[in-house]
Amino acid sequence: MQLSFFIPTLLLCLTSFAAGAPAASPQFKHLLTGTIITSPSESSSFIESPYGHRLTAAGYLGGNWTLATTGQKIADVYPNVGGDSGVQDITGVLHVDTRMTWKLDDGSYVWMHALGQGVAYVSDDLYIELETDSNKYSWLNNKYFIGTGTFNGAIWTIKLFGPEHDICLPLAMSTSSLPSSSPSPLPFAPAPTCVKFHLEDTLFSPVPSPLSSAYNSDSEPANDTVTYSDTSLNVEEKYTIASGLAARVDSLEDAPGTLPDEYYDAAMAPWRSAIRRRLVKNLKHESEWIGRMQVRFAR
Repeated sequence: MQLSFFIPTLLLCLTSFAAGAPAASPQFKHLLTGTIITSPSESSSFIESPYGHRLTAAGYLGGNWTLATTGQKIADVYPNVGGDSGVQDITGVLHVDTRMTWKLDDGSYVWMHALGQGVAYVSDDLYIELETDSNKYSWLNNKYFIGTGTFNGAIWTIKLFGPEHDICLPLAMSTSSLPSSSPSPLPFAPAPTCVKFHLEDTLFSPVPSPLSSAYNSDSEPANDTVTYSDTSLNVEEKYTIASGLAARVDSLEDAPGTLPDEYYDAAMAPWRSAIRRRLVKNLKHESEWIGRMQVRFAR
């Protein structure tokens, strides 16, 4: 009787002791360093809301990410994609909510989402989530990282910290040791797609307009016949870079700063022209249709 009572009690005590054992503390190491060139935020870029001052125009002009141990660059910051839309509350604390896109050295991309608190354009503490389809850098997925950010003018430097073992093993693995095929998608998952954009697509001089040179945003087309030119050009012919203007930022010296308005006007002129031409043609057809209907009703 006493033995049958003693054994369950002993097992219960051992189970309670094992369940109450403290978990090992996570060990974080400085893994990556990001150098990001931010765009200026004028006072008009803030929305005064009940929550405070909401950022609306704090974007990124470029930058890069490097390995903390070797200084090797592994990614470029994709310019003019994402930005900070955080809120500065009435106490002056900025609640960071930023998104950023990287282009990795293997051609893949990384989506970054960072939340945290700090002082605008001074410093901030972040926790960061990353997503990528890269096999080489798959260790970036499915975890949160800790980040500390500091500002030197428009330059935002982020130190990213994470578990040490998460970076050492995958970097040492070769592509041959990776699984040969991905698991089958869930029944409700959408079909896999491979939509990629290229860094060259963000340069400032697009393909020349297929419209005739006589037609621009300030004039009407001479006729409805448009000869389209061949746009199958390589990257060097397809895009041009104005003197003194960097298309990609790899270092602080390459930072382009604020672009003059004429660059944006030159880039948008062909598209404004195409839209205006389409509107003119639509108005012409509508006017002819209204005229025919008026004649029919008059009869």
